Amino acid sequence: VMSRLQRFDFRRIGPAAIRDRLRQVLDIEGVEAEDDALLIIARHADGGMRDALSVLDQCLSFGEGPLTAARVREVLGLVDDEVFGAILDLVAARDPGAVFPAVDRLDAAGADLVEIAGGLAELLRAILMVQYGAEPPLMAESTRQLVDRAAKAHASEDVVRMLKLLGEAEQPLRRSANPRLVLETLLLRWALMDRAADLKALLEGGAPQPAGSA
Repeated sequence: VMSRLQRFDFRRIGPAAIRDRLRQVLDIEGVEAEDDALLIIARHADGGMRDALSVLDQCLSFGEGPLTAARVREVLGLVDDEVFGAILDLVAARDPGAVFPAVDRLDAAGADLVEIAGGLAELLRAILMVQYGAEPPLMAESTRQLVDRAAKAHASEDVVRMLKLLGEAEQPLRRSANPRLVLETLLLRWALMDRAADLKALLEGGAPQPAGSA
């Protein structure tokens, strides 16, 4: 049967091209939209123009007025960048006690914890790229500000270890009957892990900073 078929392999479309096409569609329709809103849709479409147009239609039908990033996130069930920022901040502050209320807020909002882990992985990768002088993927302005801020607050060695721990938790998170417990354990390990700066100080004869200290 395969010998009688002609196969076409289509390449995925980049988020910038999808965003620009969505902008063209909205200009024709006379609809205003934030650039970040279109970029979030473009990244969510994962290379599919048809999917992007379908999501755009859903977002437009959800409310009136200019299309905002907040409305897109609400329609797609995505959490705000502030949520990811709060998680990275509690890790930088070595505040394990803040893990539980943070996950409480995610649970109360009905967030998909597997999606949260995936979003954290993308952020950590972007942070590493910034730290090593590479240009991260195209992202919303608020996300880029978060990445730049976190790149200064976390040592690159620590970010690599966080990614490693996240990779170890990925499959248990997907398969567990209690994914909340898996995510909480991951965040606790992040907050409690030894820091590269402490290890360097210890090797140089200094005293490491305990977790939870200022």
